[in-house]
Amino acid sequence: MEPGEQQGLRSGPVGFAPLDERSVDDWLIDRIAEVALGQPEVPALADRDRAVSYADLLREAETVRAAVVAAEDDGRPVCVLRRPGVDAVVAVVGVIAAGTPVVVLDPTTPAPRLRHYVELAGARVCVSEPAHAEVAAEVCPVVVQPTGPAGDPELASVAAALGSAPRGPGEAVSLVFTSGSTGLPKGVFSDSRTLVHDAWTNSVASGCYGPGDVVANLLPLGFDAGLKGALAGLLAGTTQQLFDPRTRSVSELPGWLREVGASVLVASPAIMRGLVATLPPGDRLDTLSTVTMGGETVHAAQMAAIRGVVGPDCEIRNRYGSTETGLLAEFRLRPGDPAPAGAVPVGRPVPGMQFLVEMEDGERREHGTGRLVVTSHWLGRGYWGAPELTAAAFSDAADGARTFRTSDSARIDEDGYVTLLGRTDHSVKVRGHLVEPGEVDAALFALPEVREAVVVGAENARGQIRLVAYVVPAAERLDAATVRRAVRDVLPGFMVPQDIVFLTALPRTERGKLDRSALPPPPARTGTVPPGTDWERVVAAEFARALELEEVGLHDDFFELGGDSLAAEALLASMGTEMKVPARVLTTTLLQESPTVASFAEAVRRGRTPEHPTMVRLRGEGSRAPLFCVAGAGVWPSVSGRWPSGSGRTSRCGGCRPTAWRTAGCRTGRCRPSPAVTWSPCGPCSRTGPTGSPGTPWAGSSPWRWLISCGPRGRRSHC
Repeated sequence: MEPGEQQGLRSGPVGFAPLDERSVDDWLIDRIAEVALGQPEVPALADRDRAVSYADLLREAETVRAAVVAAEDDGRPVCVLRRPGVDAVVAVVGVIAAGTPVVVLDPTTPAPRLRHYVELAGARVCVSEPAHAEVAAEVCPVVVQPTGPAGDPELASVAAALGSAPRGPGEAVSLVFTSGSTGLPKGVFSDSRTLVHDAWTNSVASGCYGPGDVVANLLPLGFDAGLKGALAGLLAGTTQQLFDPRTRSVSELPGWLREVGASVLVASPAIMRGLVATLPPGDRLDTLSTVTMGGETVHAAQMAAIRGVVGPDCEIRNRYGSTETGLLAEFRLRPGDPAPAGAVPVGRPVPGMQFLVEMEDGERREHGTGRLVVTSHWLGRGYWGAPELTAAAFSDAADGARTFRTSDSARIDEDGYVTLLGRTDHSVKVRGHLVEPGEVDAALFALPEVREAVVVGAENARGQIRLVAYVVPAAERLDAATVRRAVRDVLPGFMVPQDIVFLTALPRTERGKLDRSALPPPPARTGTVPPGTDWERVVAAEFARALELEEVGLHDDFFELGGDSLAAEALLASMGTEMKVPARVLTTTLLQESPTVASFAEAVRRGRTPEHPTMVRLRGEGSRAPLFCVAGAGVWPSVSGRWPSGSGRTSRCGGCRPTAWRTAGCRTGRCRPSPAVTWSPCGPCSRTGPTGSPGTPWAGSSPWRWLISCGPRGRRSHC
């Protein structure tokens, strides 16, 4: 904690010492008992069904401890399968107190998957309840269902019984399985010192919460951050309000947060997006002093959205950690701080953690971009029953510190701030360039039209890698060309996704994490028909060069692939120089009328000229009055290439060539400059009836504001 931040905690008079770095040497259960003896009547846990005080917590946990000791006497891990909430947390405390590692089984997970966890752990006993006893019996041979304490035993004797189990400093206390998003699940085990240190950095060391705070915990207990967070709240002496967003509607959250008086909200970024979306306009989460998020990348737009619905004094924290390490770093957005841009950093390391980046050649540096490497005395102990996996990921130093090579690619700047770029196992080589898809994700999240996005590498039939973007639109009308063009504006061409797949939501695991394995395959690309002639192959190569793509198919549309005015000029200039095609043939008009490789190759081959010197036919059919598009020279290819197809009109459409400003002029003398949009009839576009023309202003290209007078046939004009 930085100087002066301890005062930010809601610390009232309590009968126990505050959690500090020296507490790591205390047995976890002894620390919980100390807190309970110091504030026995303070609520410890609450869910939608019931609440327990710290005294109740000790008494109920003791009944679980006694039942586990009677059923398991050889120290094997013991499972907990209960409905997420108070009863599950009580059981976790009781199992740890029995001196056996606890394995939390999530009742929303299918039984075959649970059985797999049980087998990997080597467990045989499960603490359950009537509602889940049948599934518990399916995955474990022994099921115990402890009932409440008999009578009202004296609290000091209960605390003594809870702490009576023999234990060693390095013995496993918890066993949590990774999500399996990067392969088969692995069981990570942690000892008491690791868990207490993690509780300290989560709460007091970071100034996030302490005694007197009401922590709204929305993280599943079977998820590592959920388990460690629940234990941290008890070790720090808070009141925890438990809410499971998988079984309750997120729309309940705003009212529930006010009802329970939550001062701290702990949730995933995905839940925060849903919470913000459910709030009525003008509503605010005014009880919160802190919001913490973790588990996936947070982007600037989401941070701004959260900032807009909390009180002016609320602090927002973006946290980073892993199952193997616990909390590693956090970025704090305090009231008055400037908002970050792009992907929000995960900040600086918390106390007790040191970071380096490992380069491709294995060299480790304090600053730069590479694989993130963590060194600390407080990391997880390794992978349960997998010494080879442990040796590959962890290494030990002579002073007792451990080093863990994460699977995260990160950038550490000169000030020590860390920004995650993605997973090292998600990095791909595109046309010889190493691409971190997370950088493309950040560019997509910066678009107000995008709610969520993820970019992955996909292999085509020839073994070449292309980028595929899965996008959840925030706007009704969002097309692939717009997405590509926006990415091209901020990233090199090789980082522009070739395929854009629109989804209503990104798939997620039962723990709320993005499930990449459930992403649908990109649809077959109709434009990947290869060129058939030598000339088409030449033109396709020129298209690909201008668009900075690996390949372009025979029927791919230049503008739908993200082509803009600059790319169009590059294409035309290259073909004029390399192929000696006359300038009279290579015009933006020709590219607009023939935007595919096949049509453009044929048009250039024939030396085709436009159908009309000042007008381009954009749409040849339609029942409504013809529509005429006007745009400046610099924006002509991009505006004309995408506007008519997305307008939703049924008009025939025509467009004005930039040269029209130099050749046509105003025939009536009645035209005057328009500040932005001008509607007028266009003789060449329409044989009868009125005609409309939407125009855009152009800067530095011409002083004209393009208007065309009415024709000689009495049609209406809007000048």
